[in-house]
Amino acid sequence: MKMNLDSTWLLDIISHPLFISIASAVVGGLITWILFIKQINWQIMAKHFEDLKTHTIIPWLEGLEDVPPVLRVNDPQLFDDLRVEHYPELNIMWSNWAEADKKEKGEVKALKEEICSRVETLLERAKIKFGRDYKVTPDVCFSGYVVDHIYRILELNSWNADILIEPNPSANIFYVKIDGSEVFRTSNEVAADKVRHVLDMITKTIVVSSDLNERMRCVKELRKTAWEKRSKLVDTLKDLRRKSKLKLRKKFGIFPRPCKYLRS
Repeated sequence: MKMNLDSTWLLDIISHPLFISIASAVVGGLITWILFIKQINWQIMAKHFEDLKTHTIIPWLEGLEDVPPVLRVNDPQLFDDLRVEHYPELNIMWSNWAEADKKEKGEVKALKEEICSRVETLLERAKIKFGRDYKVTPDVCFSGYVVDHIYRILELNSWNADILIEPNPSANIFYVKIDGSEVFRTSNEVAADKVRHVLDMITKTIVVSSDLNERMRCVKELRKTAWEKRSKLVDTLKDLRRKSKLKLRKKFGIFPRPCKYLRS
């Protein structure tokens, strides 16, 4: 036996003005609640983004623009949130720059050590006492500044400083100076002239070394690479500083996942 279900009563209820009013109120309230929650979440994320800018992005930028660059960020939790939860590409750019910067600094250090070795070998042959660290000690040549002087000539490919003797008759002292900086002092004018002549010879001998000039070329290439990677990181941070909407990482590349920092 078949039963015929009369659905007229259901249609009557649905079409009743009271039901329509109640349903409209419920749906309207639900939509309002969803929009309210969405607005609250947007405000929270906007505030979070401003915190990230104030405590991580801006200090990071300022540190990168220092000479030498330093990491000024003092909120490690926010710093991790920025790089892990929101912009993991920053980690890659930061790592690439740090690696290039470290390699360039290593090559600079190695080149200066090689120049220093050659300078001190030639000073020993000329029987001139020397010390790497500056001290006000008569008849001892400060080799560290001589190394810096030669390095600058190789770097700039220009001889931009003379080695001069500056006498001080009242103190009976003769200073040997490079670009105004003292590298040797003595009461013996003949000894001063000898050191000036030897330093001039050492400089001319080393700056024409083809292997050192090639190594300096490599240093400049590494410096250029490091600068480009740093510039890429700086430009990205500046772009983030101008943005108003914080990016969320997506689960399966589709669904935005909640920020762990805000959840905690």
